[in-house]
Amino acid sequence: INQFTADHIENYPLFQLLLETMHRLCQADDNELVLHYFELRLLDEVGYQPQLQQCVSCHSPLKPVTNAFSPRAGGVLCPKCSRSQPLTYPLSVNALKVLRLLQSSDYDTASKLKMNPELSHELDEMMSHYLEYLLEREVKSAAWLDILREQAKQTAPG
Repeated sequence: INQFTADHIENYPLFQLLLETMHRLCQADDNELVLHYFELRLLDEVGYQPQLQQCVSCHSPLKPVTNAFSPRAGGVLCPKCSRSQPLTYPLSVNALKVLRLLQSSDYDTASKLKMNPELSHELDEMMSHYLEYLLEREVKSAAWLDILREQAKQTAPG
């Protein structure tokens, strides 16, 4: 959060988001979902909400096929446009659906979602690439998030 905000400037919405997220991490069964929700809300709050509804290059509606995420372009590219863009990452249909749901829903609605480990890993990778691009460096809290994710896996039922 510090890397997205100016020093000594109050930002109550971000503080509230962080407080709610910490509370949810203590209460939730799926910390991965809490963290993905937090990441998208943070990006929205600081003005870097990724474009998930249409191709960021040709502006055509995205079809239910594997598209690509471009950190540089700030969103999803259709398969045709992704061929001409460097540093894109495949984004499955299910990952795009989850991102759209997390971006457009309140937490109570989003918290009903169940993700398998592969889908969660795909979202981890995409968000990591996007945050690193925006900040022009590795996210310092990434190690902390990795520890939380590992703890969530160890305490998950089953």
